[in-house]
Amino acid sequence: MQKICPSEIVLLTGAGFTETFGGYLGSEMWARIFNQPNIQKYPKIRKALLSDLNFESVYSRVVESSRYTRQEKQSFTAALRNAYKSMHDSILSENNDLIMKATGASKAVISQFVGSTARNGFFFTLNQDQFIERWFEDVNRSVISMPGIKPGIRWFYPTSGPWIDSTVELPDKTDVNQIVSKFYNSNDAKLIYIKLHGSYGWRSADRQVRGDLMIIGRSKSDLIAKEPLLQWYFSLFQKVLSRAKKLVVIGYGFADKHINEAILKNASLNLFVICPLEPEVFKSKLVTHGQSGRKLWNKMANYYQGKITQLYDAAPQELTRDGQNYFENIKGAR
Repeated sequence: MQKICPSEIVLLTGAGFTETFGGYLGSEMWARIFNQPNIQKYPKIRKALLSDLNFESVYSRVVESSRYTRQEKQSFTAALRNAYKSMHDSILSENNDLIMKATGASKAVISQFVGSTARNGFFFTLNQDQFIERWFEDVNRSVISMPGIKPGIRWFYPTSGPWIDSTVELPDKTDVNQIVSKFYNSNDAKLIYIKLHGSYGWRSADRQVRGDLMIIGRSKSDLIAKEPLLQWYFSLFQKVLSRAKKLVVIGYGFADKHINEAILKNASLNLFVICPLEPEVFKSKLVTHGQSGRKLWNKMANYYQGKITQLYDAAPQELTRDGQNYFENIKGAR
């Protein structure tokens, strides 16, 4: 990886990470979608959602099937975007309590994954919101970067006033090749932030698509392969995990086959999970994924039962005693 030397501890977040700050888990997203007029006026889609609470699975079936009309597919897509917009507005609101919790999480917890002059820190996420762009306080404006994405005017620098949405046109294959070359030869960011499944506000490099680029549904690997930047992001994820020793997971339910396979390829990679579920409940959900779920459970080196907000105090924006112990255990683990 030439000049890229990953830290031995890598961060991966999922929906449960931002749920703490007003984001939606899958069940709540299902309800937000189901309740919209765009869904209620189409009995076939309504019936499909009632029969399956996995909205991503239903969405895939609807948009990929000839049994549904163009209007039905467009209405489902509109309902999905409206639900994500609702969540987006919730976690970016100017609520004082949210601001304290969000910036505190950045300063106290995410800062634990910032690398050094010798090693790059990596923060991978499956989330498609702009929580980190809005609330990560990059004090000297040189710590965090999103390769391939031009920074918004106010990304990573929290200020007062309403958030201004930024639309990002993703680079095409030729531009991505140049981005990759530059990244591997001259990247000096101490924390590299990678959105593996795209983002709210990102638009495809394919001018025939030009829609919001959020990777959802059953064919995530196929969708990623069609977008040059996301294809590179995933290959980078695989490369980093092949060298990492410890993966801290916050809010990911291990439901994505391609992500699980990347984790399992490194036999010596240990998992450190932060989750509010009781361990036996978490394990029962994990093993429903079959052999891969059991292998993931056996990679567990540490399980913290709780939410991220229990690891830090939002007022001084410092780790609690629990948080200090947690990260000391991670850094001390083999």
